[in-house]
Amino acid sequence: MPSASVLSFGPRGCEIRKYWDLRYSTESKRKEKEIVETLVATFRNAVRKRVRSDAGKCFVSLSGGLDTRAIIGSLDNSDLRTIFAGTFGEGRGKYDCDEIRIARKICRKLGVRHVVVDRYFFNDLERYADFAIQVGGGEAPIDLIIIPYFFNELRRERAKCFLQGYMLDLFLGGSFLKSALFRINTFSEFVQFLEERSTVFTSDELTRLLKKQFHPGISIAQQEFVEFAKELDGESYANRADRFFIATRVRRWTIMGSLLYREFFEELLPTIDRELVEVIRKIPPEFRYRHRIYRKFLMALNMDLAKIPDANTLVPPTFPLLLWMFGPGVRESFRRLQTVSRGIVKVHLSHSFGSSISDALRSDPNWHRLIQKTMLSGPNRLYEYVNRDEVERLIHEHITGTRDNGQKLVQLMTAELFLASLDPAISQGPDRKMHTGLEASTATAGIAS
Repeated sequence: MPSASVLSFGPRGCEIRKYWDLRYSTESKRKEKEIVETLVATFRNAVRKRVRSDAGKCFVSLSGGLDTRAIIGSLDNSDLRTIFAGTFGEGRGKYDCDEIRIARKICRKLGVRHVVVDRYFFNDLERYADFAIQVGGGEAPIDLIIIPYFFNELRRERAKCFLQGYMLDLFLGGSFLKSALFRINTFSEFVQFLEERSTVFTSDELTRLLKKQFHPGISIAQQEFVEFAKELDGESYANRADRFFIATRVRRWTIMGSLLYREFFEELLPTIDRELVEVIRKIPPEFRYRHRIYRKFLMALNMDLAKIPDANTLVPPTFPLLLWMFGPGVRESFRRLQTVSRGIVKVHLSHSFGSSISDALRSDPNWHRLIQKTMLSGPNRLYEYVNRDEVERLIHEHITGTRDNGQKLVQLMTAELFLASLDPAISQGPDRKMHTGLEASTATAGIAS
């Protein structure tokens, strides 16, 4: 059932009526300075009232990005003494991943206790992959499996809730806005943009992947995609695109992650505070584009933290916009060099495992074993629907660095694990035993072990 809706039953059957929907409005003509001042005041209030309602019981899930940095940077010294920060990533001493390295700088600057989880092993990976499938009902992709592992490790800190920067980077930062959106003139161009930015498999790839009896479903899915795009009303294609990604990327990917969070801690979401949403939805897309107003907001919120580089761009928000724009391109160039060289050229610009799933699938032996066990060993339910030769080709291309098929493999592995969980003969077989829960330490959360 859609969010913010009422389901009614009557003589004519059932009816779903939405009583609220997130819609951008461009009626406001306020200047940037005024918008920033309002954002800072509203955001501080949204964070503080949640921290103070659970004083001494919460932590911030701190990455190297901007969203959780904004949350922790909005607190005063008295509030900071009541919380701690938790970060997951690859710990390699001198070459810690960006999330750990940057999060440590933030915590040192603020004097906040910092808990780092920087190791995982194959048995952990397999167990939590199965757990994510069970809790998410197959909708939580396995690149989210770090969530239960990370949060289970943080249980020993005895916190009861945590704060996270839910969807702020998209909603305020315009992370999915591209310059092409401001040049679109027709609906067909808009649909093409959404397809290029949101689909994991193209229609040609699906035709090769799926067995012939399932090919009619491709055109049905394409038509449903177009119909959904038509429902996105708005004064500009940029705003309509952001609504699309909030309804899909956020609602399905991020909220499925939240299901996993809530198995361990209560979730506090200041970034969707009602008053804050009312401020952000009136900001024109030109101001949200490329973090233009986000960066100014962060500088006004906490200048010390704004001087620390962002993990996604490796550039501090205080730098000029032109340098900020080139940051992701530099990172991607280094990443491609490492991929093409098949690991011969080592570049220590590493995200945590959760944010670089393509790299993990290509170079991490733990993930190699999970691919082997999930997709290439024992009976596989997935191959009732897709062609095995095509899956093996995708795996080979990715491992050898020929193409980046990381997200494709994530979706296929998720589908296989979900199908296997429905078939006792597979899930309990000697080669594909499914772990039905976590260790005894999580039994108190109502999870079978």
